[in-house]
Amino acid sequence: MANLKPFRDYDEHDVINLFAFSGASANKGTVVVAQGQGVNLLDPTSLDNLSSYGNTLSAQFNVPWTVAPASASSNKNQVVGILLKDVRTVDENGERLIYNPRKAAEMDVIISGQAVPVLTKGLVLVNDIVGTPGFGSGARPAANGNLQVTGWSSSDNSIIGKFLGPTGSDGYALFKLEA
Repeated sequence: MANLKPFRDYDEHDVINLFAFSGASANKGTVVVAQGQGVNLLDPTSLDNLSSYGNTLSAQFNVPWTVAPASASSNKNQVVGILLKDVRTVDENGERLIYNPRKAAEMDVIISGQAVPVLTKGLVLVNDIVGTPGFGSGARPAANGNLQVTGWSSSDNSIIGKFLGPTGSDGYALFKLEA
């Protein structure tokens, strides 16, 4: 699965915090697409009370919209962006993080089901690339939310950005996301 290094250059206005990840775990750097209708404001119940018990009210913010890893058939219009943080359900000992938010903060992960930051535009160092990138190589989604090198064409509907150089000895390459 994809991963990011700490070097990142982006504007906070290009980060969306409206989606939860639909699975139990994901790595930062995973290319994601919205599920369902994306942000559906026509359904007011999606923003209502989270409590499943009668005569109670949950003060916790509801995150009704979800993202999932992109597939090789995802196009630019379906891609929301890439995850900026890992998503986890359990820690290294198998303990559920939902009951220990402090541990999740120490691990610098988002607990599955909570809002995850999704980058829509910027520069990142990413690995697990399918193919050999070079300066100006286009990138499109591959299986499991990874990136795949492709030729650059302004008419290609699947290209979500470009690489600004080849991979280094550690397998990371500088990627300019333009989703």
